[in-house]
Amino acid sequence: MTDQVVDADQQRARERNLQLARRVLRWSRLRLALTLAFVIVGGVVAVATDSLLAAFPFFAMGVLFLILFLDASEQVREIRRRNWKTLRPATRGASAGGAATGPQSSVEGHRPSSGA
Repeated sequence: MTDQVVDADQQRARERNLQLARRVLRWSRLRLALTLAFVIVGGVVAVATDSLLAAFPFFAMGVLFLILFLDASEQVREIRRRNWKTLRPATRGASAGGAATGPQSSVEGHRPSSGA
């Protein structure tokens, strides 16, 4: 019974993760299309007016959308690397900061003394 619940949670987590990856990928493609559109319009304006000053805003927007595209592409890669097991964060067995509970030593091989 518990295994079925865990499997169902893992399946829902995978599905949600895939949905998020698809949504971010759509945004990434839109940003790439906007990058290309602004660069093309900037090129047309630069050629038509013989002035780079008039085309500068279009090129600037193209660079902005290129940065946003690269950010979204990295987000897609990060999302696809995830291996979610549940939709909720695990809170059992960990402190609020995410560290394991229990005595720990900062020096490898050194055990904290049990008495004073």
